[in-house]
Amino acid sequence: MSPGKPIRHVGHFLLYLVLLTHGLSLVAQQGVPVSLGDVSERNFIQLHDGWVFRDGLHAQELFASSPGSGYSREWVPVYVPGGWNTQDLAPAYSTATYALDLVLPDVEKDYGLLFREISGSFRIFLDGEQVFPPDNGQGQSWSKNQSNAMIFFRGSGAIRIAVEVENSHFRNAGITDRVLISASGFLRGYRDRRFIFSGMLLGILSMFFLFNLHLGLRGSGMTSAVIFSLMILMMMFRVIGSDGLIAHTLAPWIPMSILLRIEYASVFLIGIFALGFLHVFYHIRISQQPLFRLYAVLSGLASVLSFTIPLTWYGFFVWVVWWYVC
Repeated sequence: MSPGKPIRHVGHFLLYLVLLTHGLSLVAQQGVPVSLGDVSERNFIQLHDGWVFRDGLHAQELFASSPGSGYSREWVPVYVPGGWNTQDLAPAYSTATYALDLVLPDVEKDYGLLFREISGSFRIFLDGEQVFPPDNGQGQSWSKNQSNAMIFFRGSGAIRIAVEVENSHFRNAGITDRVLISASGFLRGYRDRRFIFSGMLLGILSMFFLFNLHLGLRGSGMTSAVIFSLMILMMMFRVIGSDGLIAHTLAPWIPMSILLRIEYASVFLIGIFALGFLHVFYHIRISQQPLFRLYAVLSGLASVLSFTIPLTWYGFFVWVVWWYVC
């Protein structure tokens, strides 16, 4: 036996021990309430441990038992954030329920929960009450805007959170970004600052849009200004489509699937209008350049596909968008 082999075997054994310990720790965390100390007024606490998962919609039956009373064997540990299909827990296009038991400080206080992204239609329950979106009384109230869902509540001691998700078109399903908790004042400040920034950006872009559109429509031979204004308009759609917070505030009735189509189409249309502006303003004969001509044709085709392909294909289409942007 060569001198290196015993060391290699020891290394394999240690790796196996680490993996085994990690697996046991996941099992040990199933259904154990996560205790929080004082939630800071100045930052978020990420809730990534202690989550459990079950295929299907089970929030109502879950609240028949009290927080901390444990879960049946059908509930399995799940890591958050992460799609349930990427963890081999269920097919992507299905329904599922997440649950988490939290133990807050004994002193009653106002808190805020932030779900950065949930891929699929969803509803969030807190101690048996549907808190997002508000229950319409018929059990049919589902949110289709999956970015930056915020919940404000007052509580103390043990609480139970449940999230039901129904996914029909996202490639990764479930809670696919961080879940954060903070004092309510900090989360409200975060929301207001983000909304103000996005609003200012949209305001600046809208002024450029109106100025160039006015200049192009009133002046002779100012086709470049009109094209430039259309490019800015696509940038505005890009901001609205990519920022779930401002979209949900301005138009909460628009499904996230529509915002996704607008966001993706605007990415391609920005490139087309940019080429048109260069062609007209700088007299660059783009139409005679084979590479630019191919770029314009493919961008136009992709923008049309953004509005026409089935939603179930969007999980693959996103790779086209990422490649295009990069």
